[in-house]
Amino acid sequence: MPIVVLIDALAIGHHGTYMRLFSKSLLALDSRVLAFGPDPGGLLDWVRRHCSSSADRFSAFAIQEPQRMGRLPGSVRGSWMTAARWLLAARAVRQARKACGQSPDLVFFPWLDSYLRSLSGATLWGLRRVFRHPWAGLYFHPKHLRLPAMQPGRTDPVVLERLLQAPNCRAVAVLDEGIAEQLAARIGGKPVIRFPDVADDTKPNRSAPVLQEIAVRSLGRPIIGLIGSLEKRKGMLTLLEVARQSGAQDWFFLFAGELVRDSFSAAELELIDTSRASLTNCWFHLRRVPDGAEFNALVDCCALLYLGYWGFPHSSNLLSKAAIFRKPVIVSDGFCMAERARQYSLGLCIEEGNAAQCLAAVRSLLERPIEADHRAYLGQHSEQRLLQSFEQLLAASADHGH
Repeated sequence: MPIVVLIDALAIGHHGTYMRLFSKSLLALDSRVLAFGPDPGGLLDWVRRHCSSSADRFSAFAIQEPQRMGRLPGSVRGSWMTAARWLLAARAVRQARKACGQSPDLVFFPWLDSYLRSLSGATLWGLRRVFRHPWAGLYFHPKHLRLPAMQPGRTDPVVLERLLQAPNCRAVAVLDEGIAEQLAARIGGKPVIRFPDVADDTKPNRSAPVLQEIAVRSLGRPIIGLIGSLEKRKGMLTLLEVARQSGAQDWFFLFAGELVRDSFSAAELELIDTSRASLTNCWFHLRRVPDGAEFNALVDCCALLYLGYWGFPHSSNLLSKAAIFRKPVIVSDGFCMAERARQYSLGLCIEEGNAAQCLAAVRSLLERPIEADHRAYLGQHSEQRLLQSFEQLLAASADHGH
């Protein structure tokens, strides 16, 4: 029976969903699972409800993000945080070993990106000695493979890939199928396993108060939704411009989620505040919406979802949400989401930040619905596919270990 340790200290967005579904898949594969996260009690309760026959093979423990060192320069602070995460992970593995009486066969990081930030050659040398356990992780944002120009504040790709080439790194999982072969070639042919972008499909809570508020304000108009963390990269400013230009249209725009104010400039925040006060075809629900019944109710009430992100070449869990609830999407052209939108006819692609193209896409999708292949898309992004991916991962880890 393989012993697998899961470690993710973050709780926002999809993180809790992934910890639950990853635990469920590994238990279905007869693994002993020890999960470390910020809400061990909630995770344990969920596993007991949804995996009752295998819950005796599951344990949950608390882990938090390291404390930030505010006085250090930015680059030094980033390196310190990454090193501290690896040190806390090593401590978690020791705790897991004590709990089950033997060393784990694999440590899996459901959000590997936090462990790859601000690395340098020196920290890499130290990490290889601090963390000697066999590990793998899901690399969400391999940005350098989609946007080759070096991004400010990011780890040098050469250093990052040297860490992935480490002997105790057994495999790397990715959501973006478009870069899997390229990454494998760059890390010496090590297994790069495509994971599905699975989404929580909890039945929508249609009696939630926020839904009643939306119904009153929308007055039956078709709703164009931007849902989730409202930050600049989500293309919020583009959709606001579309809303301003379409006042004569019988449309309604929903902005639902926590506004990440520090991602915008002062002028942009003033524009958002002015729009909130003046646009009658919009409503702003500026509170964090937890994944599950309420989030899904917001998705379900929309006629289409706006996913026209800026500078974001990766997979988005909202594409899977849209497929589950059979909603057409508008995405920025050029990258993973556009490739999928075209392959499965999920919606329309626009030039990033182009409000005129976005407005035309909204009109087209509302007037002439497209025949999307949601079934095929969800077949590639399902819990069953996740089970198969973990099977591949465990087999690759076992082969590498021998």
